Amino acid sequence: SSLSTDFVFMGKPVIFYVPDFKKYESEMGIYTEIWNVMPDNKALSMSELFELLRSDFVQLSNMTQTSKGSLFEYQDSLSCNRICTALLNESL
Repeated sequence: SSLSTDFVFMGKPVIFYVPDFKKYESEMGIYTEIWNVMPDNKALSMSELFELLRSDFVQLSNMTQTSKGSLFEYQDSLSCNRICTALLNESL
């Protein structure tokens, strides 16, 4: 799901809870970029999840924000403008 990247873009803290990581990775595959960019935001067990939930959410938010720059080239409100410009330039 791209929900996690949506939350990163909005500046919300993200935790990945994946107790079945090995099985899921072998059967479905994972989007490794998000996994590599946000290595401290994952919990592979219930105890790791509780530890992250008890952690300082400011720190968790900061880890998420650090990842934002790696995931999004543009972090402004001009996406529609870039799309329209590209489409208009293509049609000319």
